[in-house]
Amino acid sequence: MNKNHSFRKAFYHLKMALDYFEDTNRTVPATIAGKLSIRYAQRLKWIVNDFATSPKIPAYAADDFKDEMNSDIMFHEAISEKALSLNNDQKVILEGIIDRLVEGATIDVEINKNQFL
Repeated sequence: MNKNHSFRKAFYHLKMALDYFEDTNRTVPATIAGKLSIRYAQRLKWIVNDFATSPKIPAYAADDFKDEMNSDIMFHEAISEKALSLNNDQKVILEGIIDRLVEGATIDVEINKNQFL
């Protein structure tokens, strides 16, 4: 396992929390939750910015972090939600595909269009 795994996961969850706070403020801005969300979002943005601009972080790590933070953080959430609806055989297949992708393999997928009609 990557030695920075927990550190990266912490920032992943910060970004997810930031997205949820911003969404709360967009959807119910006049409520107490909406007003608190602004404050908490600002604090989380400060943490993210502090890390991204820290001179102690090597440039390659800061660039990697910025790419991660600018990606669709809810991608993981969406995949997890969809994976819950798979049967056990499908989960094994999906995990195998993900393992191969992580290893750098190229995977060809053939989709029967009739399955989606």
